[in-house]
Amino acid sequence: LQQLKIFEKKVEEWADIIKVLVKMNQILQNYDPGTQMACFSEFMQRIGQCLAPNLPQGVHLAVLDIYKSIQKLYGEEF
Repeated sequence: LQQLKIFEKKVEEWADIIKVLVKMNQILQNYDPGTQMACFSEFMQRIGQCLAPNLPQGVHLAVLDIYKSIQKLYGEEF
């Protein structure tokens, strides 16, 4: 939740987006799969926005890493 707030307030250029996405991915990798993620739909919405075609490939790759982490966390349910 805190990273989503940072994402909304402190992202000014694409390099900032990558930093926030990397931090979110680190959080996901340490997340307890038995715990329900707060604000999951908002999280997924923000991640989806990062796949906008006007953003550079580095942002898209960071999003794909997050999707991989989510799939590892939730398996086929995702």
